Amino acid sequence: MAAQMRRWKTIFLRHTLVLPCIVTAGLLLEALAQETPCLRRTVMASVLTLAGQPVASVPTSSFKGEFRRKPVRILSATRDLGPRRIVVLLDASGSMAGLTKGKWDLVLRAASDVAAHAPPDSSVALIVFNDKVKQEVDFSAGPKTVLERIAQVRAGRTPDRLPAGRTPLLDTVLEGLKLLEPATPGDVIYAITDGGDNASKSSPVAVEEALVSAGIRLFSFLVVDYPGHRIAPEEESARHDFLQLVQATGGTTLGLSGTPWSDLQYPAKEKDRLALKAATEGLYLQMAQFYRLEVDLPEPVTKPRRWKLEMVNERGAKMKEWQVAYQATLLPCKSTTERSKENK
Repeated sequence: MAAQMRRWKTIFLRHTLVLPCIVTAGLLLEALAQETPCLRRTVMASVLTLAGQPVASVPTSSFKGEFRRKPVRILSATRDLGPRRIVVLLDASGSMAGLTKGKWDLVLRAASDVAAHAPPDSSVALIVFNDKVKQEVDFSAGPKTVLERIAQVRAGRTPDRLPAGRTPLLDTVLEGLKLLEPATPGDVIYAITDGGDNASKSSPVAVEEALVSAGIRLFSFLVVDYPGHRIAPEEESARHDFLQLVQATGGTTLGLSGTPWSDLQYPAKEKDRLALKAATEGLYLQMAQFYRLEVDLPEPVTKPRRWKLEMVNERGAKMKEWQVAYQATLLPCKSTTERSKENK
């Protein structure tokens, strides 16, 4: 009897030791599941003609994705038509005076144009900047106030003479992000600039992660001096980084350059004026609409990485008549712990 009691005691002790292990393992598996980076994502993409005009009614089967040389499943493609919020960044630094006649005037016209002809149901805010923010108009003021403020800058009715000063372009992109808080996927920051940056403290990587995580697209109206004009290597590098940033967020760039003898204020020929008008209208349409793609990734995203998206026909061949602008950077999913901290 004593031997049997000892046997039962041993069995009981074993179970009392095993049960906590089972509970602990269950909690561990649950925690691991919560911390596993998500594979299903929603990304934004604009399908465009070669002329930059948005394409409507694109079937899901026309999208083909790839991540780390593995296929990405495109589950659905839903067209999103807005409304939109657009923050206009007007670069008023010294380089905007330019070596090309009419550069500053064209920049002011571009800012006025988007305020006057933004997509229907859109709200527009404005930041005028050089070394620091010089003028700011938030969304509550309305487009009329934005136009009035640009007119004041044109007339020189500002405390400082503009254009002048250095260019913290990346820092100002983050200032634009503040006007959009809390951000809504599809919000737009529209930078009218020459893309140079010689004063930012923020890194391109940090700005890219901030925009992509918030679902904000960066567009640019890029006005540069005539081709071949030499600029400082650091500014050339900054321009390249800025254009990469536009691409990473799913935006596009409308670029113009002059010559030592050209006048950028008005294109010389009627067909060129019409082409510029069509290009800006196409840019505004891109801001207004995009496709929300639901995708399944083949593996977790462990660090910020680029993925590939292209348009294909019914035979799976790449389409030459369409192009796609999309969120090219994927970020790791935030853990449950990180999300909880943000919500507090």
